[in-house]
Amino acid sequence: MRIMVVEDEELLRDGLIKMIGRMSLNGSVVAIAGNGEDALEQLSHVGVDLIITDIRMPRMDGLQLLEEVQRLNLDIRSIILSGYDDFEYAKRALKLNCKDYLLKPVMFQDLYELLSKIEAEFIAMQTKMIEEVKLKGILNQNQSLIRHEFLRTFIQLEKMLQIEARLAEAETIGVYLQASCYSIIAVQIEEKPEKKRNYGKNGWMLMKYALHNIVEELTSYMPCYYDEHEVLIVLHAGIADEEELNVLGNRIAMKSRELLKITVSIGISEKHDLYHLSLGYGQATRVLKYRLISDQPIIEFHSQVSRYTNHLIKPHMDQLAELFDLDHADTAIKQLKEWYEALKAAELSLGSLEVMEQEVRVVFHSLLRHFVKELGDREYDLGAEIGIMETADSFYARMNPLLNVLKAISSDSKKGFIENCTSKQVMKYIREHYNENINLTSISEFIYMNPAYLSVMFKKKAGKSIIEYLTEVRMGEAKKLLLNMELKTYEIAEMVGYNDAAYFSTLFKKYSGVSPLEYRTINIRR
Repeated sequence: MRIMVVEDEELLRDGLIKMIGRMSLNGSVVAIAGNGEDALEQLSHVGVDLIITDIRMPRMDGLQLLEEVQRLNLDIRSIILSGYDDFEYAKRALKLNCKDYLLKPVMFQDLYELLSKIEAEFIAMQTKMIEEVKLKGILNQNQSLIRHEFLRTFIQLEKMLQIEARLAEAETIGVYLQASCYSIIAVQIEEKPEKKRNYGKNGWMLMKYALHNIVEELTSYMPCYYDEHEVLIVLHAGIADEEELNVLGNRIAMKSRELLKITVSIGISEKHDLYHLSLGYGQATRVLKYRLISDQPIIEFHSQVSRYTNHLIKPHMDQLAELFDLDHADTAIKQLKEWYEALKAAELSLGSLEVMEQEVRVVFHSLLRHFVKELGDREYDLGAEIGIMETADSFYARMNPLLNVLKAISSDSKKGFIENCTSKQVMKYIREHYNENINLTSISEFIYMNPAYLSVMFKKKAGKSIIEYLTEVRMGEAKKLLLNMELKTYEIAEMVGYNDAAYFSTLFKKYSGVSPLEYRTINIRR
């Protein structure tokens, strides 16, 4: 169960979300809004089963929101929250498919019991719908396949004699093509490869059948079928204008989200008579290419995109080619995102966009391999990433493998920079404090880093351990001091950080090959 919380007071909204999160429900909060207007905007692209909304909110209150939901025929249940014990509010809310009316402050147990009840009803409704779809599918499977095959072949016919001969055949199988003109509507399921994997073969067929039923009902059972690319094609009869068709497209999209939890993009052709349905089919399916340059699912008309006349794709391809020469991952990320934004605003013609899709495919593959090489020994699943580039719905989604690699490079670069800076900071600290009682623990506390991690990181960068470097600095300073004949060995030991003169002498000989006195004698003679 997908829940939307609409509340203008942030603390109350967050508290409500956390309260729902603690409940053992088969669902979660998928959308939040601060007023009715924000909620309506989100409902245009987010599937929701239940709205929990406050009454008193700025711009659009809770009851106005529910009135809009009812006007749009959205099958969404609701719960009203209010600090006002007003019976008139309750009566009005109950007429708007509101399941209940709760007073603030909301009690955990009250809300839990209500949500559990709604969840049980929701699960029962879904189970019933699935069973009905299965039963209907079994009963009508053969007839449906016959109709689909007929429409698939009929829409490709162009010769008048063939069409006239097959119209009579159409009525015998329940396909009625008597209108003077048709708009072709192409409904494309988003994230299809992932959905097919998740559903499995049988589940995917059932889902497609359910979508077919939804579209049939919303179009008053106008002829529809799946083409070879599993795009649902609808022959919409009549003279409906673009505004009416846009409303229909939105209803198809919303019902798909509400009942099937899928998103769809929709392409709509211009109007054609029976003899030119193949032209309409081409228009509707080609329009879906504009999903490549949209961040959200689209409802697009061929009559609109046919006005785009920009054929210049070379500047966009040149901008992509420049990425091969960039030295910094962050710069490449920025330029890649700028390329996409410029492409969205370019208003490319349909033909140019189709050509560009093929060219971008090749360049994206080359860029991916180029950037992966920059990661050195890092293992990277190119097969999975190339699969995303081949099938994702938009250029932005196809860019994700590139962005992921670039972010990994950037992260590694920043990590290396931090490690270099930390190593230099450790060395500086040792040179300034070598004469004090310092060790790995005290140095790590100064750097604010775990001692074990600091030790490994420093040795990786410096080629020696911190203690080895500390000893090296101390011995170097001791050699300088030994040239001063007035200083005793124990004094020099203390001056370079050793309280035990004997230990200092032993360490010095191990480091230099001679004792402190021998070193002094040898070097003073020189």
